[in-house]
Amino acid sequence: MWQTRYPLAPNHPIVAVSWQELSQALAPDIDLQLRLHGPRISTPEALEALASGHHQTGLIALASYPEAFPYWALLSELFLIGQDSTAAAAAISELVMLECVPCQDNLARQKLVFLGTYGATGYALIAPAALTEPLSLEGKTVASPGSLWDRLMGRLGATAKVPDGDPRQALADGEVTALIDVPSALLHPALAGKQLVMTRMPLGGYRGGSPLTINRNAWRELSADQRRRVFGAAAATLIRISQQYQRVEQASLAVATNKGATTARSSLLLDGRIRQFAVTDQRLVIDTALARFGVPDAAEFVEQLKQLYDKYATLLGPQTGEAEAIALLQAEIFDRLDPDTYGLE
Repeated sequence: MWQTRYPLAPNHPIVAVSWQELSQALAPDIDLQLRLHGPRISTPEALEALASGHHQTGLIALASYPEAFPYWALLSELFLIGQDSTAAAAAISELVMLECVPCQDNLARQKLVFLGTYGATGYALIAPAALTEPLSLEGKTVASPGSLWDRLMGRLGATAKVPDGDPRQALADGEVTALIDVPSALLHPALAGKQLVMTRMPLGGYRGGSPLTINRNAWRELSADQRRRVFGAAAATLIRISQQYQRVEQASLAVATNKGATTARSSLLLDGRIRQFAVTDQRLVIDTALARFGVPDAAEFVEQLKQLYDKYATLLGPQTGEAEAIALLQAEIFDRLDPDTYGLE
C-alpha cells in the first residue's frame, strides 16, 4: 500500500486528477490511499515528509525551496514566458526531466522523482474598476503572487504590497486597491457579490507545482513496467489538471458575473508595456541568477525554456483535443525517459 497526500479540498483539480490517474496506473499491484491532511504546501515539513518516505507520493511546490531547488527558484521568476499555460507547463516539464542535469541532481539529493508540472489558469487583475491602460495602475497598491509581479507593478507605476493576512480580504477591506489572482478569487467569501472588475492582461500564471512527486526509494521499488505505466499516468495528469483548471475557472467566472462582477481586457498599449517588461526582466534575472540562486547557466536555461515553449505553443494549438494532447506529451517527453534509469541514477 502507498499513500499520496494532497492537503487540498477533495474537489481541487490536482486532487481529483492526480490520485485517479496514479492509482489506476499502479493498480492492481499497489493500493494507493488518498490522504487530504498533512503539512501545508510549501512548508519545510511538507518536503521532509515526502523526502523521508512518510508518504510515497504527493504534491510539492518546488519553487518554495530555493536552496534545495535553485533552478525552480529561477523558474518562478520566468512565469511571464508564454500565455498558454499548458504549453508553458509542458515546456518546463521537458526542460527539467530531459535537459537540465542540475535539476535532476537537486531532486536526487532530496530523494525525489519529478514527473512534470501543470499550468494553472492565467492571472488577471481584480479591482473595483477596469484597469486597462498603461497609466491605469499609477498610484495603485497591488497584492501580487510573487516578486516577479511585484517588479512588474513597480514598472507600471503601482506599489506592490504584501497584506497582513489574506490578499483577497485585503482587497475587500481596501488595504490594497487591486489584486493579481485567478478568476475564482471573485467567489471568495470576502469578494463574492461585490462590484468588481477582472481585467485580463498577459500576466502569465503559476507553473511551479509537482503533483506526482514520488519518493525515490519508493520509485526504486517499482518494476520498469510499473514505472512505464506511471509515465503514461503523468502525461494524462499534466494535461487533465491544466484543462480542469480552465474549466473550474471558467465556471467560477460565470457564477461571479451573475453575482455582479464584470470583465475587461487590457489595451494593446498596456499589453505592450507588460511584454516589454518581461523581456527586460528576463535579462535582469539572468544577470543576477548566480548571485541570487546559485545558477551559473541561466542564459542557456532561459533560452531552452523559450524554445520549448514555442514548440509546445505550436504543437498544442487551440484545436488540440485532450487525447491528442496527452499523446503528444507522451511522445515528446515520457517515451524518451528510460524506465530502467530515470530517477534512479
